[in-house]
Amino acid sequence: MGTGKSWGNLQFKREPKAKEYSRKGAVMVVLDNFPYPANWLRNLAYCFWILTIILFILFILLSLSRLILYPTPARQTFHSFTKTSYLGAIPVSLDNITTGLLLHHGNSNSPAIWAAFTLWWLGVLLSVLLALVGVFAAGASANGRHNSGLSSVSGVWFLSVIPLIVTSAVGGTLIPYLPDWQAGGRMASTTLVVSFMILSLGVALSFLLYPLFFARIISSNSTTTTTTTTTSSSDKHPNPSSTVSRHTPSINNTPSTFILLGPLGMSGYSVQKLAAALAHSIRTNPTSFTITIRTPGPISPHDPTVTPADPSSLVAISQCIHWIAALAALCAVALGSCFLCWAVGSVVAKPPTRYSVGCWSVVFPVGVYTLAVAELGRGLRSEGFRGWGAVCGVLTVAVWAGNAACSFWEGVWRGKVLAGAGEEMPAPEVGNVEARSAEKRIGEGMQSYCGGSGSGNDGHDV
Repeated sequence: MGTGKSWGNLQFKREPKAKEYSRKGAVMVVLDNFPYPANWLRNLAYCFWILTIILFILFILLSLSRLILYPTPARQTFHSFTKTSYLGAIPVSLDNITTGLLLHHGNSNSPAIWAAFTLWWLGVLLSVLLALVGVFAAGASANGRHNSGLSSVSGVWFLSVIPLIVTSAVGGTLIPYLPDWQAGGRMASTTLVVSFMILSLGVALSFLLYPLFFARIISSNSTTTTTTTTTSSSDKHPNPSSTVSRHTPSINNTPSTFILLGPLGMSGYSVQKLAAALAHSIRTNPTSFTITIRTPGPISPHDPTVTPADPSSLVAISQCIHWIAALAALCAVALGSCFLCWAVGSVVAKPPTRYSVGCWSVVFPVGVYTLAVAELGRGLRSEGFRGWGAVCGVLTVAVWAGNAACSFWEGVWRGKVLAGAGEEMPAPEVGNVEARSAEKRIGEGMQSYCGGSGSGNDGHDV
């Protein structure tokens, strides 16, 4: 897999090619980034890319229609941090389209490269704005219009910061396609610097949210009790069966715990791609990296002595960058594996009682975790990581297929509205309320027809 300096069984590639950078996203890039590649997987990934474009345009049009037809509910979205976080799907989908554009149409001097470059900067803007808007939405929730206590914290909150990490990975995908990459030009350097900046911002914000989530889980006041009023004195004591947990995810929201994998998996993948681009730039452009020696005394812009760095030192530095990135990715994968086990255990212990849109939150986190593992398998020449990445890749496609089948069955075949997890309105409860209201109106009408309420019928027995 190319030339490189190796230590035992570990080896890092010296010069990653542009095609090797073109892997990011969920199912589409998992197929292209599969540890054991095949042409039919690439063709299937292209079909997923076309499907992504179609669905992106469809849901953007639906969102705009909702904004025009129902402006008030649409504006209220920004008053809740949870609802605002769902907007993170927009820049993530845009990043998937950008990656597919580079992967399938990113030839040299192709207009697709400039289109992808423009879309990437649009993704950067949307990701940063979403992170800032999310903070203001959390502040608006804290002002009393929405519950902002620990019971409102969920894995969905991470959707507001994950786009920053995803966009940084797309930057690592884009850099080898830029025309001035080999020469260390300004476009490639700016893209690399901005990618590292938004990666750092996304990881920092993610690790600010993790303590909140775990504080909710381990809070000492973890339960509240609800009781029904009866004439029996024994019912004054809380009934264990009526105890409801407010600090653990609801039973239909347990799949959202997989979102905790998102920042770790995506950052583990992104840091390896960006480190490879940085190391290549250092190694191939030694004149761009210099050591400045200044004379003692006050700093003056007219008297620095610039000494070019030693080429052998730059090669060593580039290898160190590879190793640092690999160690960071190993830490991210290790913590992500812990969260993966915990999320699987949560779903097994509290399986959802009905299908909801929240079940789709399993696909992306497991997919980006697969990318980080597969990239480690290539960088470290480890068959163990390659095999585990292949298993996770197959599971990602299987989970996607299961969600697609359930969504078609519930939303298209049976014609039910797919509500988000935790936002369901149980039909039996609604029916009972409407039935009691109708019974009351009928009873009142019968009383009026019979000459008043002296018959002893209060309207609830009709």
